[in-house]
Amino acid sequence: MTTSLKFRTNLNCNTCVAAVKPHLDNEPSITSWDVDIAASEKTLTVHGNDVSSDKVRDAVAKAGFKVLNQLESVSSQRSEETLTEQPTATTYYPLILILAFLIGVVTLLELKSGGIAWGRAMSNFMGGFFLVFSFFKLLDLRGFADSYQMYDVVAQRFRSYGYAYPFIELLLGMAYLTGFQPVLTNVVTLIVMSISAFGVLKSLVAKRKIRCACLGTVFNLPMSTVTLVEDALMAGMAAFMLFIGSHNQVGLDHNPQHFFEKDRINMQTPALHHHGAHHKDKNVHLPTSLFVAGETINPAGQPSELRLMLKSGDGTVIKDFETTHDERVHLVIVRNGLDTFAHLHPQIRSDGNLVVQYAFPVGGIYRLYADFQPKGESHNTASTIVDVPGESPLAPELQVNVPGRVRGEDWIADITLDTEADGRESIIRFALMDAQGQPIQSLMPYMSARGHLQIVSDDGNHYVHSHSLDHEPRNSSHVVSFHATFQKRGIYKGWGQFRVGKAIRVVPFVIDTRSQS
Repeated sequence: MTTSLKFRTNLNCNTCVAAVKPHLDNEPSITSWDVDIAASEKTLTVHGNDVSSDKVRDAVAKAGFKVLNQLESVSSQRSEETLTEQPTATTYYPLILILAFLIGVVTLLELKSGGIAWGRAMSNFMGGFFLVFSFFKLLDLRGFADSYQMYDVVAQRFRSYGYAYPFIELLLGMAYLTGFQPVLTNVVTLIVMSISAFGVLKSLVAKRKIRCACLGTVFNLPMSTVTLVEDALMAGMAAFMLFIGSHNQVGLDHNPQHFFEKDRINMQTPALHHHGAHHKDKNVHLPTSLFVAGETINPAGQPSELRLMLKSGDGTVIKDFETTHDERVHLVIVRNGLDTFAHLHPQIRSDGNLVVQYAFPVGGIYRLYADFQPKGESHNTASTIVDVPGESPLAPELQVNVPGRVRGEDWIADITLDTEADGRESIIRFALMDAQGQPIQSLMPYMSARGHLQIVSDDGNHYVHSHSLDHEPRNSSHVVSFHATFQKRGIYKGWGQFRVGKAIRVVPFVIDTRSQS
């Protein structure tokens, strides 16, 4: 027969409750129990099969406390109703509100960055989650430790763990938001949240009615399936990021399958790479893929040793490259919004790994374009996308300024275009001048050309790398021309690169090919 008994006690705090817990748990006739220390009578409610007041008194007395008197004995029918009563949405309003705020803030941050990057969004959410929840726990550290000891399997054995737990959450929150050692952070989160979830599950199976300590003692939230889902969700997110990281975070490796292919873009269209007077490349390129080792991407402002790999369409690692314009691989890096630009040349290891040093200036989504020529084959280009942690300011809106006069790094350039009727083929001509408007007469070869030109569409899906044409009119040493093929009509940003002495000057510009035909 199931019986429910209520008693007035002198259990005044969570420490008192923790003290009687092992004695009540070990009483075979008691199936579940709860103490309401907020009530004036410090009510102890006990449910069990053939449980008696004497057994309850004895169990409480073993911990050094007293049952002052019995309040009532509840019938079996009423007991069932009490046990099956479910918390309502109102009960969890504080928790729902906090989670809604966290999701909202993370969404706004992602939109500010120009698009949702799920890895970064999950890290920011988990960081905010741990910081907020640790804050509430630290408001009453002793009260939290008392409540947590009621159900956590580690805190039951080592009370100090209950005191340390809020600080563990605080450190995890800081680690997620700063990008500190993501693998270690996710492993610790997985272990800590799994242990917590196990303790919650044990309490739910035993149908114990105790307070959830997730928000400390500020809110009186009952232990329920919601608590289990909360812990399991955080453990699951950590496991998911570890799974992604196992594909995305590797060191130098002979096995290309250890590299994670992120949103691959295969550049297969003709005339993407132009040399001198060669206006069109008729070769058909096989699909190629660019892979990046995610663990080599440090937060913005910190130097990163990027490790990359190129694979042909049949999955073979490309190890042998022709030298084109003094380099075997040209790597161009731009951020979504096209407000940053870098042109680098990776070192190529014997196993096919490409290694290059670079510090991403700001956080956000970046596109990497690798321009290369495998031995015995035609030129090709492959691209990938990486997510760089760190502050990610909104990129300025692209303003079309070509044809016209534009300013670069201490230079001025009058840029003109000679575009075919279909708007796809163009000759882009730079007339280069110094800051006072005088023609530049001292251009020097830059990687075996008078200039290099990179052009990227506003959506990042189309890329052109062009080298200067071989012949210019007489008396025009300051004029450099390039041939470009635009795969679609739209807005593009370009960067012309020129050399004077040891300095490389960059002249950026923006063109709308829809107005050029």
